[in-house]
Amino acid sequence: MSSAALQPRPVLNCTIPYKPLPHQRRFHNDRTPYRLLRGGVGSGKTLAGAAESIRLAIANPQCDGLIVAPTWGILHRTTLRTFVQLLPKPLLARQAKSERYLQLVNGSRVYYGSADRPDTLEGANLAWAWGDEGRYWSREAWQILIARVRAPSAQHRSIVVTSTPSMNWLYDVWGEQRIGYADHNASTADNPYLPAEYDAALRRSYSEALYRQYAGGEWGIGEGQVFPEFDTAIHCCQNLTPGTNATVDLAIDLGVRRPAVVYLQGFNRDSRCPVHTDNTECIHIVGEFLPNDCPTYQLAWEIRYDLQRRGWLPGVAYIDPAGANRDIQTGRRDVEVLEGAGFRVEYSHDPVMRSVGVGTEHLRALLRPVEGLPKLYIDSHLAEKSASPRGIVRAFARAEKDEKREGRTYRKDGELDHVLDCLRYGVNHLIAPVGRGIEVF
Repeated sequence: MSSAALQPRPVLNCTIPYKPLPHQRRFHNDRTPYRLLRGGVGSGKTLAGAAESIRLAIANPQCDGLIVAPTWGILHRTTLRTFVQLLPKPLLARQAKSERYLQLVNGSRVYYGSADRPDTLEGANLAWAWGDEGRYWSREAWQILIARVRAPSAQHRSIVVTSTPSMNWLYDVWGEQRIGYADHNASTADNPYLPAEYDAALRRSYSEALYRQYAGGEWGIGEGQVFPEFDTAIHCCQNLTPGTNATVDLAIDLGVRRPAVVYLQGFNRDSRCPVHTDNTECIHIVGEFLPNDCPTYQLAWEIRYDLQRRGWLPGVAYIDPAGANRDIQTGRRDVEVLEGAGFRVEYSHDPVMRSVGVGTEHLRALLRPVEGLPKLYIDSHLAEKSASPRGIVRAFARAEKDEKREGRTYRKDGELDHVLDCLRYGVNHLIAPVGRGIEVF
């Protein structure tokens, strides 16, 4: 890839020691302001990010740029090291290590920082930026970065991110295909220079879902997530939506700020599933209702209206037994409010049935049993990009482990935990955890 055509000064004639592969060339040729190159391990995404950073530094003389990695360790071991190795030596004027920048001969400065220290990204007016391994970044670091790329004298303002994909803020930003955002994909197999046995080793080491993410560069579950068993290709199915006048059960997590309602249909030997005919029992998640700032007395009637709009009849409403307590402000129990709106309410006082740990493991077992087919499926419309950002598909894909609890339970983040909580209430009643009876009051 020759940089001669991009030089602001014709006296420079430098060649970057880099021959882009087809997927890298498509990435370089794109001039969209915000570009993501999501790739599998070994696909050459970091190398492409370094080459694109050099191009942007040359194309924006007398302007500053910024290279950001998730941590200082990754920055110095991989990201910055790749950039320096690729940078033609005639372009480098000096390196100011104490101030963390490289000075180029065209007056450009290339600063470098760490995403785990967002304060190191503050204060700069940048023409461009390169973020490496964005899957490990916080949303705050990204928001600070996009606010910094604002240099008025820049000729080519741009932000590029290279990363193995993860269903976090990266998906929120690029997965919805907004104007001004370009999403490029590369797989491990796209790099012909890797050892012949490399891809085969990955196939032996990863599950199918993780292979598609870490080798195929496809959107998928992160390695630290609670539900690695979840796979949209397996669990999200078409034609699960019930017809008019069908009866659906409800799982409800009450709360004024972020209440959550999931609509369910359970099938067993007496009412066989019309879709998954080989299963003796399974559960379909057919809809969700996720309002904000909605107290119980309002939520009860909002649910009735939502069911009427969908053409469904209410079955049993499963809730947390905390709903049996009286509300301090109104003096009424949430159960009474729901029953007053015409719902038949059930809940369990069994401490094991209420356990977040037991419920989490039960959900994982239903998603991917040791033997047999999955028992939990989601209507595919809930996986669409227009679905709620705190809906069940994103909760399964993103829920993070709670480090304060033993076992693999999801962290109470105030967003995704509500839909998972209500799902536990419903699922535990429709298919009880092994060895547990259901005590209903």
